[in-house]
Amino acid sequence: MSTSNKKVMVGLYLKGDDLEPQQITESIGIVPTISHGRGEAQRTTSGREFVTKTGVWGFVIDEDPAEVVDVVASLIAALGQHKESLANLPQVQEAYIDVFVAADSDEDGEGTCEMALTALQVKVLSSYGLPIRFTVSMGKP
Repeated sequence: MSTSNKKVMVGLYLKGDDLEPQQITESIGIVPTISHGRGEAQRTTSGREFVTKTGVWGFVIDEDPAEVVDVVASLIAALGQHKESLANLPQVQEAYIDVFVAADSDEDGEGTCEMALTALQVKVLSSYGLPIRFTVSMGKP
């Protein structure tokens, strides 16, 4: 499948009841694309207000069109090397890397989507000490 009909998002997500986003930002050294502490007021895209139940710090790279290998390379370049597992940051109860791919299917709703990582990318991602989640969504163009 070519990059022209595929959207790729790769993100690092850190969550915890007592997570303090500013402390995570200082530890990692990059500004999150999403963050909030527990108990903060938020608004959905439809305008509904709610209070967050847990703290979240997330850094997401969203490229369209793109290949997984290229977006993962962008994430690795942004995160750099960490001497300690990212899961061991203060007040982090859940941490993971999320790879999301949305691709077009054919007229019958069928299709395939190939993804690849280099050996070096696998090594660097494993050094972060986090699980990696993959989600692929196929839909008609």
